[in-house]
Amino acid sequence: PFYLSHAEYELDRFCARFGVSLRKLGISNQNICNTKLSITFDFTGVQASNTIPYHITMQLDEVTKREETSPFFTTIETAPHHASLSASIQLNLSPKEVKQAQNPIQPWYPDLPDYAVRQQAFTRLHQPKLPHPEPIVRHEPLRFACQCCGFPTMLSCDDYDYCLLCDWMDEPHLGERIPAELDIAREHFALLGSADDALEAAENLTHKRQLANAYLKLMHIANQQHPDFDKLWHGVLQCEQNIDS
Repeated sequence: PFYLSHAEYELDRFCARFGVSLRKLGISNQNICNTKLSITFDFTGVQASNTIPYHITMQLDEVTKREETSPFFTTIETAPHHASLSASIQLNLSPKEVKQAQNPIQPWYPDLPDYAVRQQAFTRLHQPKLPHPEPIVRHEPLRFACQCCGFPTMLSCDDYDYCLLCDWMDEPHLGERIPAELDIAREHFALLGSADDALEAAENLTHKRQLANAYLKLMHIANQQHPDFDKLWHGVLQCEQNIDS
């Protein structure tokens, strides 16, 4: 996997065409309820050519129906609906992109535990008893788990706090809802070490690996009463300082 600027441009054009197609069917953007976007690339011939086939499909499964039954009351119902649009595009790759396709980006931290495993473990280990005065002092072993990377980096909850490890900004009142941008940010973090799609500098990635490793050592002991907890927590604070400096 790697970043393709041309693919992003074509995807934007495709989504715009899909919206126009729906409006011709009498479906506005406000009525779209559930859609599936499928994107596939064919890299089999990339060594012999600087073009790759790029296939996009958008499937609409459900729409919402609004009916004003009175000036003060509107009923909203979800109904199944099927509409799809597909496109096949030849992407022209730059020499740099061809080289990247032949040598895909390797995950920044091999064998990183799944997000759910990290989030649950660190919540049990560090979550303060609520309500708790916020923000938390950084040196205290009390943290909120980041909604993107799952590591215990957040000093506050629902307060537009930035994650020191993945750069995700906490969105207030997000709750259990997983917006599309958070889902994508988690994928970016697992691959690149950052919530966005920018490649991190080598020095910064080194510090991030050290911090993630320090966190995971804490996760494995899973108990603040463990005799090694204070020593490992001090190691976490040192790694955080290296990133923050």
